[in-house]
Amino acid sequence: MYKPETLTSNECDLILSEIAKDRHEKVKGWKCYRNTAIVTIMLDAGLRVGEVCKLRIEDVMIQGSPVNALNLKEGIAEKGCTRIVPVTLRIQTALFDMWASQWHKYPTQTAFFAFYDRDPWRHITERQIQRVCWQAGKVAIGRSINPHIFRHTFATRLMRLTNIRIVQQLLGHKHIASTQIYTHPGADDLQAAIGALNGYLPENNSPGDRAK
Repeated sequence: MYKPETLTSNECDLILSEIAKDRHEKVKGWKCYRNTAIVTIMLDAGLRVGEVCKLRIEDVMIQGSPVNALNLKEGIAEKGCTRIVPVTLRIQTALFDMWASQWHKYPTQTAFFAFYDRDPWRHITERQIQRVCWQAGKVAIGRSINPHIFRHTFATRLMRLTNIRIVQQLLGHKHIASTQIYTHPGADDLQAAIGALNGYLPENNSPGDRAK
């Protein structure tokens, strides 16, 4: 069975830190807030990169406050899979930072795209997001990454916490078979298994003692 590549919790933190490192730079620092919000939405809500591109300010903010859930309606949701995805506090924080940095400038223009380069009437492209992820991965964890890895990571984590039907709905999969690829163990699962094994080792029996 195909096993999608995923990230560990530590790798996610390193990538987000790398993306946000220049956020206080005066001219282009706002793009760090933009990129942080984009990656956090993919990582914590499992959106496809194309869905993130289509989000508008009105989809993520209400009167200056982050939404409690993303409504992926027709025109945003890909493959016809409309759905509502509750957001994490980490997403809300990233959205508020973007509001404070950029979106507050357009209080009556909430139909503007949420994520853009220069013109808020033109959304950021998938290729631009791919470039951001590629560069951040190279620096933070020593390898290039594809934006879809964040969706894979979201799904794999979620599978540990709830049943496959809920994961299917949150991902927007029409068929349960598409969701079943996330039943595989990830790197965090393997590390946890070894950590649990350590708890079964006899006390007062150091590696040096066992080697004798």
